Amino acid sequence: MVSDDFAPAATGVGVHLQIMAQELAGRGHRIIIITSRQPGQTICEDWNGITVYRFFSLKIAGFWQAIANPFFIRRILKNESIDIVHFHYISSMMVTAFLIAKLLPGPSRPKLVYTYHMTEDHLTQPWFMRPFRTVIRKLIVAFSNQMDAVISPSERLKDTIQELGITKPTHVLTNPIAAEFYRNQNSEIKPTTTSTDPFIVLFAGRLNPEKNVPLLINAFAAHLKSYPDSALWIAGRGDQESKLRQIARQLNIESKVQFLGFLKHDELADRYRDCDVFVLPSIVETQGMVAMEAMSFAKPVIVTKEIVSAHELVDHEQSGFIVDAFQFSDLASRLSELASHPELRIRMGLNGQKKINAFNPAVVTEKLETIYNG
Repeated sequence: MVSDDFAPAATGVGVHLQIMAQELAGRGHRIIIITSRQPGQTICEDWNGITVYRFFSLKIAGFWQAIANPFFIRRILKNESIDIVHFHYISSMMVTAFLIAKLLPGPSRPKLVYTYHMTEDHLTQPWFMRPFRTVIRKLIVAFSNQMDAVISPSERLKDTIQELGITKPTHVLTNPIAAEFYRNQNSEIKPTTTSTDPFIVLFAGRLNPEKNVPLLINAFAAHLKSYPDSALWIAGRGDQESKLRQIARQLNIESKVQFLGFLKHDELADRYRDCDVFVLPSIVETQGMVAMEAMSFAKPVIVTKEIVSAHELVDHEQSGFIVDAFQFSDLASRLSELASHPELRIRMGLNGQKKINAFNPAVVTEKLETIYNG
């Protein structure tokens, strides 16, 4: 598996990779990870029974990007007798590994799989990358069409990428949610049941432009006018943190907005458990693992229409709401609706929780094995 993000994970791709690698290893498969190397990390290590090779990396636009040694990658592929190379991250390392795998002689050549975790919009969020958006889209299509199989996290994204010109067999495989979150389906969930308790809104993710957090802060400020006993929790770090803090100050709501920083799984689980609603205001997102995790805690989820899998993830007005990504008044009204109706929060949360069987790591891994075997 090739991905610049792995452990510690900075993106949903890294979280996805950690879950799937451990599940596959638990089923008896031999997993090799090729990834970036951050300060203090070794070139090769055993990670929970999985062999991890790390390459010298540079931090670009907030993310570690590996500078891959082609001779080392070729040696890994040959010495480890790799059957399948699964690409999870578009980067120069992916290109290097792809070209080497394609050039291996017949019996040694592995099958190639690519999961379409990121669109060209994800990859061109930094301002200096935006002029290359069309070129990158064409490159993604070109690489995908040289794979033996392509995986899409959602049905709608599958349709979208096929319209772009991807002709290789494309399979739909949802992201899994970590086992510790999935298990909450079988635990006793106690949502807030009275309108006198503080109403808590939670966001978790990178504080980068594509997450559209200013929309949430402005919507929350509007919501506060009617429901002043509310709080907004923002979990995560990113380039926009100082800007977001400034927006909260300008709106005179800084005392109501708490920036939590990066949270480990167990710390984030506590926040899921204690919040009343989870909001993912992204304008670029293929699925949104954090929203799925919140659903495991029986919390209503609000996402935007711009999330490609929004309607697969959230049943509008049943397990949450799908709102406009550019008009904060839509989100503000939905927050106030949930604040004033505790019983609605409970019903929506439980409806969403029923859907998480599809995100069970064991179920997702079994489907991935079927794709590999095919």
